[in-house]
Amino acid sequence: MNKEKPNIWPKISIVTPSFNQCKYLERTIESVLSQNYPNLEYLIIDGGSTDSSIEIIKQYADKISFWVSEKDNGQADSIKKGLDRATGDIFAFLNSDDVLTEKSLFIVAEEFNNNKDLGVLAGAGGMIDSNDNFLYGTYPLGWNRYILLSSQSRYMQPSVFYSKKSYKQAGGINPDMKCCLDFEFFVRLADTKIKHKIIYKKLSYTRLHPLTKTATWQEISDKEKYEIYKKYNFNDNNIKYKLFFMYNRVKHFLFRIYYEGILNTLKKRSRKILYEHNTGNNNIHKRDNF
Repeated sequence: MNKEKPNIWPKISIVTPSFNQCKYLERTIESVLSQNYPNLEYLIIDGGSTDSSIEIIKQYADKISFWVSEKDNGQADSIKKGLDRATGDIFAFLNSDDVLTEKSLFIVAEEFNNNKDLGVLAGAGGMIDSNDNFLYGTYPLGWNRYILLSSQSRYMQPSVFYSKKSYKQAGGINPDMKCCLDFEFFVRLADTKIKHKIIYKKLSYTRLHPLTKTATWQEISDKEKYEIYKKYNFNDNNIKYKLFFMYNRVKHFLFRIYYEGILNTLKKRSRKILYEHNTGNNNIHKRDNF
């Protein structure tokens, strides 16, 4: 990869919403800045943290394009503020407990450079625990309304990048969402029929830790998902949807065998099943905060 000519790299805008996540925030920031991507716009929108988050942000102030700490209306509001301010060619947001993989921004840039009309790039990703231990990886099965609305979508939110034009065409982030903000946005993004591409390279890791799940947030998430399903008249018990999902799961499995080999694919699948069994959670890919 030629990292010496910044003009060949499209400007990538990354927004990190932050609120009292000092335990993981520095790791998130480092995962972005340590890539030394030559045309990066990094914005951190803090919701008025009362822990040491602000001190951490200030340590990197000279490398951050913009940051602010002020009370807001939650995660979606923070992300919308950041993306509305962003000036890049490519957008994404990275929560303050998630991380980008090494060189992921260069991978994203090359994909957009090689596909000039590309609107959405969805990559693979992985799950990590509080101590950065790898749990398992996952790949998106597809990019359309039916797959996104189903529990079979398996997209990784921080592994999805989209052009500025696509973001605006889809209407941007809905600031009224509390949990399903990216889920709802991605469905609208897919409905625009903008050209998309799925790549089987890990672009990010999503962190699973005790604070990501509470009964209160689960209830809010369920209500928001119900309203979204209702809006699109979605019922995954429909036989048409079941056949569609079955086809995509088989295609997904064959792609993994092609890219990773059958032994690696079976080993990774076994690891995921074992993790779900040990944690008692067989719906781990259904993120409460989407």
